[in-house]
Amino acid sequence: MKDIVIFGAGGLGRETLFTLRELQRQSDAYHILGFADDRLYGGTADEMPVLHTLSTLRESATPLCVVIALGDPAARR
Repeated sequence: MKDIVIFGAGGLGRETLFTLRELQRQSDAYHILGFADDRLYGGTADEMPVLHTLSTLRESATPLCVVIALGDPAARR
């Protein structure tokens, strides 16, 4: 099972969480840890914790799968 974090806790991130939860019902390949978001760090989104910022994701000691879920093209760059 791989740990996964969703980068972006806005609308697209919450839609991504919904999709990942649906995929979890069919397979236990991923364990959803929560979100990463520079603006909401330390809070919650859809009852999932916002665990990381961009810099703490880069410094993570454990391997993580990351889904980029930013709706704004400029922010994605």
